[in-house]
Amino acid sequence: MSIEPFRFIHATNVRLDEPLQRTGPLEEDARQIAEDATLIAFDRIVESCIDRDVDFLLLTGNVFVAEAFTVRARIALERGLALLADADVPVYVTCGDADPLTAWQGRITDPGNLTLLSSTDDDPVAALRDGRVLASLFVVATPGIDESALSLSGPAIFRIPDSTTWQVGLLGAGSGAEVYPGEMQQDSSDGLSRVDELVRIAIEGGANYLAVGEGTARATLKLNGGIAHDPGRPQGMCPNDTGVHGCTLVEVSEDGRARLTQIPTAAVRWESYSIEVDDDTSWDALVEAMQLQLMEAEPQPGEEVWLIDWHLAGAGQTLQALCEEHAQRELVELVEAELESAETPRRQHRFHIETTCSALDLEENRAWAAWQEVLRTESGRFLGSLRREVHDSDWSRSEWGRRIRNSLDDIENQQIVEQGERIGRKWLGHGREMQ
Repeated sequence: MSIEPFRFIHATNVRLDEPLQRTGPLEEDARQIAEDATLIAFDRIVESCIDRDVDFLLLTGNVFVAEAFTVRARIALERGLALLADADVPVYVTCGDADPLTAWQGRITDPGNLTLLSSTDDDPVAALRDGRVLASLFVVATPGIDESALSLSGPAIFRIPDSTTWQVGLLGAGSGAEVYPGEMQQDSSDGLSRVDELVRIAIEGGANYLAVGEGTARATLKLNGGIAHDPGRPQGMCPNDTGVHGCTLVEVSEDGRARLTQIPTAAVRWESYSIEVDDDTSWDALVEAMQLQLMEAEPQPGEEVWLIDWHLAGAGQTLQALCEEHAQRELVELVEAELESAETPRRQHRFHIETTCSALDLEENRAWAAWQEVLRTESGRFLGSLRREVHDSDWSRSEWGRRIRNSLDDIENQQIVEQGERIGRKWLGHGREMQ
């Protein structure tokens, strides 16, 4: 394939002016940054489009939450669209489950550069530069898509007539398609959903790039002839969203190959670290271990606040002392003393202390043995049953249903076992034997 090189930015799940979840108490400056975090991320997406002179911006759903569409969100969105219009940057939007087509129509002022795509019945849209076609954009799947009505040949739009044009397939947030690195299963009977099957069919049908909008995590899946990519959220929304967040710069070369580069946009970053503590762990050793963890995570441009969860588990006097808040404050001061610099984001630390009992206590505790047996035999059954109940329910396609589905998909059976063991140690490891 010989085409005219071009570049665009792909972002999803901006969720303008939606509050971050479970931040805990924050100092005044940090709290203001957290309150503005999603607005800051969108501003940085717009700035990146202009600074990098992209040919268009692609937003794959949930730009805002229609049910809680604030004045601040609307102003930020319209200001960003206007800035991009002044820079001659078109904006293509695939509607998501949180921002359906009806929420855009009549509520957002279009400065002339906005194109909405919301249905698999929509005709392909040509992305142009100086009147020349750079790419063809079409909808592959939408929120609430009826998977039972899909044929294995896919929507008619997959019959791509022009193989010389770079093809971009769109899967908006809430369509149910998620990208996992590695190889996609080829047999739908092995658990591959029909929407995920569409991803494979679209690539085989001639799509060069599938823009996935779920935004739960950044991931790229390479298939024969093309790639499926989810840039992840531009701003982490909760403690589970650890690490770097941003949008993706897609640079398409003359031979049709795409190079993907993450552009950090988050002002607030979550991190979570676990450290085992025992009777031999000294205060100095713990400080050093925490500092090493922090030094391995490199701050990204624009990150202003880090919210760090420390999970300290084990036994010993050092861990027992950290059950007191004043000891936690002293520990943070020692950790920060060696790490502070002009470029370091301000860090806020939270501690989760889990003390365990001795191995001898547990070995002789019949209640603990019985509890382990319950975890071993029932945890997987419980998780599978819960997933089936949620996926089969009528409300599973709602916004809250989607959040619950995503949370369940992030849970592994081993996590339930480990959490159950922590609870069991706390309640069953000491005291008299339960009869």
